[in-house]
Amino acid sequence: MAELEERLAAAEQDIARTVADVLREVATEFGQELAVADEIVAARFSVSRIARMFTSRMPRIVRRLLRVSEEAATTAADSVDAPLPAGWDDLPGRYDDGTLPEPFRAYVETTEHLLRAVGDRLADVATAELSEGVQAGETIDQLRARLRTAFDREGAQLGDTREKRIARTEAGRAWNTATLVTGRAVTGPERPIVKQWITRRDDRVRESHEDVNGQIRLVDEPFTVAGVAMDCPHDPAAPAAQVVNCRCVLALYPEIRSAAFDSQPSSAARIFESTEPPVTTAIRPDLQAAADGSHTQGAMIALIPSEDDAQRLALDGGEDAGERDAVLPRRGRRLERRVPRRPDRAGPVRRRRPRRPRPRQGLRRRPARPSLADPGTAEAGLS
Repeated sequence: MAELEERLAAAEQDIARTVADVLREVATEFGQELAVADEIVAARFSVSRIARMFTSRMPRIVRRLLRVSEEAATTAADSVDAPLPAGWDDLPGRYDDGTLPEPFRAYVETTEHLLRAVGDRLADVATAELSEGVQAGETIDQLRARLRTAFDREGAQLGDTREKRIARTEAGRAWNTATLVTGRAVTGPERPIVKQWITRRDDRVRESHEDVNGQIRLVDEPFTVAGVAMDCPHDPAAPAAQVVNCRCVLALYPEIRSAAFDSQPSSAARIFESTEPPVTTAIRPDLQAAADGSHTQGAMIALIPSEDDAQRLALDGGEDAGERDAVLPRRGRRLERRVPRRPDRAGPVRRRRPRRPRPRQGLRRRPARPSLADPGTAEAGLS
């Protein structure tokens, strides 16, 4: 899973570079317009032109996002041993010539709408700044300085805060949307696919996202996040408070091995962090995801420690590692069984490392809904 998170992080950096270039160009062009303007209020050039300055560069951002989508779709198809659907290659080129496949046409339509909203927000801020300056009786030079400060590359409107927010939110949405549509395209009776919500598992994760971490759903079944149905992280239909600055990622698995994470280095942590335990074939090999959601109820894997873990978790005077009791909660019943002695894992218990409690951070409630377009309204610390 670390590789998936690294790829998403690399995509965010790639998008951030493109967004930074666009914001820098807008700031430069806007500054040049201000330098020669002598009727700032009458012409109202800032209200309409700054929005056009941004949206005219929007296709460059969309092309870069489609490269992220293409990489995510390829990664998702490979993860379930499925071929990439025909026509899903060279998405930026298909965007230019109008031959994008349907799932990505819908994605681009939503993305362009969200990016145009950024331009509209810039125009709204310019209008507000002009109105405040006029009411204060400022001169042309003072109005020019006011707007230059607001829309400088180092300022709030075109600065690093907006750059990072657009990059993280849009790169994540491109990646997770492509993963979801790929799962829907390749799933079927012969290749049933499930999806899993994965957080970064640190103290910056939203509490509502921590609650769904590790959950598995059928590819067309939504997650429930803080009472909201979400098809994947960065679902554009979800409230901005659940989307902006999110770092979560969606993973796909063939249904038959949907939660057999034996090869994953942090399987215990994954199970610990999910409030609804994932499906596991380690206890019931015949258990598979069900349409009624019963696959999310009452299963927990019992892990037999490796030799290294047995020594690390050893306790003075305790029983041998090969003679531990395993308690398996299942639908309200306690089932106890004796784990058979395994010579390679037997040994006296000598010491025990204390567990550190996981910090939790709740969502801060704000009266106004956060917005991708406004760097001052969303909670920058949550992800």
